[in-house]
Amino acid sequence: MISLFSSIFTGHYIFSRYVSSPKIDMRGNANFKSHSHHLKHYHEEGSYIWEGNEQAFYQHQLFVIHENQLSIFKSAGDLLHKFNLTKKRGFPIHLNHMHQCNNDQYILDFWIQSHDRLFTFYRVLGPNKDYSITTHFSRTSLAK
Repeated sequence: MISLFSSIFTGHYIFSRYVSSPKIDMRGNANFKSHSHHLKHYHEEGSYIWEGNEQAFYQHQLFVIHENQLSIFKSAGDLLHKFNLTKKRGFPIHLNHMHQCNNDQYILDFWIQSHDRLFTFYRVLGPNKDYSITTHFSRTSLAK
């Protein structure tokens, strides 16, 4: 399983992201840089239009792949998501994780459709929060 996920989380992707509230369409580039079979640095950058002005964004994360688990850490080192990896052969692969932060609940559905296509659906629920973030990733041949 490590080699499958290691190959998926390697290379360059383009992505489109939609935030439901406030309504924002984002576009960008993402790159997984391998430091080992188990360790991948993720970097994304992109832009969106907000109130007539183009805004830039970026984020860094660390993906750690083990035989039965995928962990995603924030750039500051805090654990963000932990997925139990399926032993299922073939696509699509569905990973799901939920975590609580104070009164807010963060639910991530991660769909791996092929070696070259990923899809995430993120739902944030809380006393003052109710929105979703949908992101489609497609691998490109660009090297970054």
